[in-house]
Formats: sequence, C-alpha cells, structure tokens
Amino acid sequence: MTCSVVSRSVGQGSHLDLVFVSTVDCRRHLWSKPLVLATVLLSFLGLCSPFCQMGLSRMQKKPAGVKGVKVKTKFARLDSFARGMSIGASLAGMPRKDIRTLVTKTDQSKPTLRAIDGVLATYRADPSWRGQDSKAGGRPPALTAAEKMQLKKLVFAERAKAKVTVPYCQKRLPFLRLVSEETVRQALLACGLAWLVRRAKRRIYGPDKKQRVTYSNWVKRQPQEELDEWAYTDGTTWYLARTMNELTDKETLGLGKFVWRMANGKDGLWEENVGPSCYAKSQGLPVKIWGLFGNGRLEYFVLPKDGTNKTTNMNGARYNKLVKTHFAKWRRSCFGRKARVFLVKDQ
Repeated sequence: MTCSVVSRSVGQGSHLDLVFVSTVDCRRHLWSKPLVLATVLLSFLGLCSPFCQMGLSRMQKKPAGVKGVKVKTKFARLDSFARGMSIGASLAGMPRKDIRTLVTKTDQSKPTLRAIDGVLATYRADPSWRGQDSKAGGRPPALTAAEKMQLKKLVFAERAKAKVTVPYCQKRLPFLRLVSEETVRQALLACGLAWLVRRAKRRIYGPDKKQRVTYSNWVKRQPQEELDEWAYTDGTTWYLARTMNELTDKETLGLGKFVWRMANGKDGLWEENVGPSCYAKSQGLPVKIWGLFGNGRLEYFVLPKDGTNKTTNMNGARYNKLVKTHFAKWRRSCFGRKARVFLVKDQ
C-alpha cells in the first residue's frame, strides 16, 4: 500500500494525517528513509508538528558532495607583482605563451592563457591600473574610470569659456544625466578638483604672453652660477594704520579669510568671526619703498614725503637718481667685490 503525508493546521500547530491511496506495497519506500517512518509514527502519537517539519526540511537538504550542490573552493591567483610583470612583458613585445612561463601564481603554479589575457584586457581598459586586486563587496561605482577622465577633460577644456558647474557638466555629457548631482560632485573631487576661487592675478594677453614664456624658458636653461649673480629691483607700497579701527582691520586681515565656526551659522556674527573691511589692504597712510634683492640680502630705500603727508611717486628722474646714489653701495652689500651683476626689473 502506498501512503503520502498531508499537513493539516490545528490551532497553533499542525498535525500529520496518513492518506492511503492505493494497495501498492510501500514498505521499501518507508524503510529506505527512516526519518519519514519516524514522522509517520509521531503523527499517530499526536505530537506537535514543528519537530516533524524540522525533520522533513533536514531530509530535503542536499548534503555536501552530492551531485548538483556547489562546493566553494579556493585557488591561487596572480598577485600585483605578477600582473605588473605580465603587463611589462607584453609592452616589451613578449608573446602570451612566453609570459605564461615567466610569471607564477601565489602557489608557484603557472597561470592559464585566459588569466594572462584577462590581466592585459584590464590594463588596456584602464591604463592607470597598477595590478591591485579588485575590491569585492559593495555597489559598483556609478561612473567608470573612463567616464571620470572624460569629465575631467571637459572641465579643463571649457572652464575658460563657460561657467563650468555640475549642471553644466550634466548638460554637456549625457551619461552624467543618469546620476545625481552629488555623484558628479564626488567624481570631480576624486579627480583632484575642488570648487575654489579664481586667483587674483593680472592676466597676460596676446604677444606679451608668448614673449614671457620664451624668456622664462631661457631663464630655466641658465646654470645656477649665472643665476647667483642676478639682482632684483622693484618697489612696493605699504599702508600704515591711522586709527585703532584701521589697525584692527589689518590685524584681522592677517588672520586669513577662513575660520572654523559653527556650521549652522549661529556664531557667524560674533566679533572674532567677522572679516575685515574690503579696503583694509589699501587703507591708511601710504609708504612707498624701493629696493634691491640679491644673494639672499635685501636693501631698500623709503621715498620721502611730498609735503601732504604722503610719499612721492616713483618716476624716471627719481629712479635715475636712486640708481646713481644707492645701487653701487647695495651691490657691494649683497655681492661683495664681484665685478659683474645682472639687474632684473619689471617693465
């Protein structure tokens, strides 16, 4: 007789009933699986079924080693040094079969040609790869290395023609529209870029720029012995504070533009967090000086007042008089008795 086991829910648990469906001999099937026979006997005794269900679930699990069950195995791989050797040998023109005999895996066995091809393909896809192992786990990056490089090239190519912002990058590169603005911003940071202010420097245009670059390249080719004989002359203006308020502004200016303060802006108007006046750098009594710098020594001359509590401006006549009166003495102070000194000055 053949029997089958049927589950029936009763209250909190469930009991098992036997349903006899035919008159075929079932002894062989029951005795071949002792756990099934035990389950049938327990159902007659009226025991709760959680234990029976646990037994059936264990019976259904396939043990390790049974056909159809995948068993995790570990195997040796190429390390970073071996991958680097493979890439270098390939760049030198060595065939793949010879590369295979050159490198070894961590267990000193030879890699397959498929492994060599995988290393070379990874390097061709990302030339900045240095053979490091892939980092398992986590979500794959939203942008590939090639897409990040394309984003970086876009910034370099167009930041002098347009205001390159994150929305602008998404407008110019369609694949950036598939990710958020924060993802693009993080990609720019990963490329070594940052949203900073433009430097306040005078820009050089047209032919003057080409001439200055040519002159700079010539200077870089000069030997150090020649450069040690160069002297530099220039002038500048200092502004002395006239009142305590101007002095406070100049002291605050010396502390820099940035300060650590509360991110919520609660202490933004505290006195120690308020910046100086925008006129602090060029506000006060002007004092003009002119000097010469050479061989690590600075010599200078303070221009006299012109009668209105201000120093005089430098002009051609005053500069000629300054050269005749002070430059010979300054040269001896900086260079000693050297006969030849090259003078470098702004135009």
